[in-house]
Amino acid sequence: MGQKEKTNIEAEQSCLERVEKEKGKNSSQQAKGKKMKEKELLVCPSCGSTDLHWLLGGKTGDQYKCPNCNYQGIALKGSIRFVKELKKKGAEQNG
Repeated sequence: MGQKEKTNIEAEQSCLERVEKEKGKNSSQQAKGKKMKEKELLVCPSCGSTDLHWLLGGKTGDQYKCPNCNYQGIALKGSIRFVKELKKKGAEQNG
């Protein structure tokens, strides 16, 4: 085995070690309860439902239909927390 091949193998091993080290950091951060990025959902701006059906897309953006309230138009994007707050505000306004 030549010197160049040994250098390539050492570089690959070093790279693998760094990747494994980063994986360990990520899993330990999750175990400590660090905030993970919340998943974003599409939300009906009328009723707060996340059960939207795509209708069409174009220059103005995607259009959706909500089977719960029959709203048709653009959807909001938000986290689960945002959806809960939107539904709570809607319930307060309606009742």
